[in-house]
Amino acid sequence: MRTLLVLFISGSLCAQTISQTPEASPYQGKAFWSPLVWRYLPKDVPHTQFYNSNRLDALMRAGNIYLSLQDAIALALENNLDIEYHRYDRKQAETDQLRASAGQLLRFTSNPARAGFNSASSGVLAGLGGVGGAALTGSNTGILSGLNIQAAGASIPNLEPYAFVSWSGTHNTTIRTTDTATGTNYIVSSAHTADYGIQKQFLTGTSVTLDMFQQSLSQNVPANQYNPSLTGNLEFSVTQQLLQGFGFSTNRRTIVQAKNNMKVADLNFKEQVIATVKELLKIE
Repeated sequence: MRTLLVLFISGSLCAQTISQTPEASPYQGKAFWSPLVWRYLPKDVPHTQFYNSNRLDALMRAGNIYLSLQDAIALALENNLDIEYHRYDRKQAETDQLRASAGQLLRFTSNPARAGFNSASSGVLAGLGGVGGAALTGSNTGILSGLNIQAAGASIPNLEPYAFVSWSGTHNTTIRTTDTATGTNYIVSSAHTADYGIQKQFLTGTSVTLDMFQQSLSQNVPANQYNPSLTGNLEFSVTQQLLQGFGFSTNRRTIVQAKNNMKVADLNFKEQVIATVKELLKIE
């Protein structure tokens, strides 16, 4: 009885915890900055339906199923998880295209089509691999969210402009054996440094940077003519690649690859539909 009571209480607590789990809802702000915020938030993607359609119920009359070839094909296409799986290929390809347009590496490759419910024995399709599925080696490698990322050739320009800001501060006390030059036998120094700017890269291999550097130094030295002392530096630089990383063709390679993967994703989905219908027609 004690064991049953413990199991009952544990199950009740688990059910209560699951029922209280909040569901993620899309951003619905209506302020003037909402369109800008909405672009950087995750989008809600419709979930896969794991239940069959009601077409079969509509075809049943007086305990008999009146099934035509067109109805059988429609049922196979509506209730096929392989097809539902390949619906996400297009969304993944669109995500890669968005990343490539910003100068980032690709993350996804198109998945091969499945031959359908009888694919284990038929093997009707060899599969269509993604354009980005080839093993490439180069300087652009990394791991993001558990996915291996590779790209051949020179580094891809970061096409999105980005601002950078850094600040540092120091404070120290130094003992002096004489106060003849400084006017004090200990120096307390406080320094603050700020560096900020903006950078933009282009498909030609050009990089433009605007950098502002500022530093302030304050000391308890009466002999200092300027206290605190301020220094600043404004730098505008333009860098152009002349050999490696020069030209549109080199720097647009991920964009071209992402566009090709968009076509591959559409063809992969069509191939999956054809494979499903073919397996259905093999049934006698």
